[in-house]
Amino acid sequence: MEITDLNVSFENKKIFSGFSTEFPDIGTITLMGNSGCGKTTLLRVIAGLEKRYSGKITGTQNKKISFVFQEDRLLPWLSVEKNVSLVADEGFDVRGCLDRLGIGKEINSVPGLLSGGMKRRVEIARALAFCPDIILLDEPFNGLDQSAKQNAAKTISEFCKQSLVLLVTHDRSEAELMKSDIFLLDGPPVSSLVKL
Repeated sequence: MEITDLNVSFENKKIFSGFSTEFPDIGTITLMGNSGCGKTTLLRVIAGLEKRYSGKITGTQNKKISFVFQEDRLLPWLSVEKNVSLVADEGFDVRGCLDRLGIGKEINSVPGLLSGGMKRRVEIARALAFCPDIILLDEPFNGLDQSAKQNAAKTISEFCKQSLVLLVTHDRSEAELMKSDIFLLDGPPVSSLVKL
């Protein structure tokens, strides 16, 4: 995936200015930086959810992209199993994935009955179930204790061996759990990535 001359401004505040970079087709990249520097905006641009920009993005066409958002996006009227099955690729083992993430016992529960950490793990399972070429993870481990973080990171890595994983986090130890290359978005405005 290649991003060329990306420019993004909100209310006359420049977030990205002439930003260009390239990401591999397969691998894990962590994006770090101060709050408000543009990490979430970059993921939204890549996903096609943010249209207010100029520049060019290539390498995402005809790619399956899944997104774990910072906020809860589960459908409250569906069970855990149905939330994940809704987007599951044919042949994907929904129950097996939920078991791996430690929430298999909640398969018939609705989101309102789950803790915050359980909801995060369902969000992760749903993103994995899509069998994406690119998976965007925006603070995916919020609300998870260390053991659950380790398990979730391991599960994501094993399910996404042939994918590009882009992780946004404020916690370097989470990046290290994912065994990823770490880059700093130094801004706003962001004009380049700095490898840490």
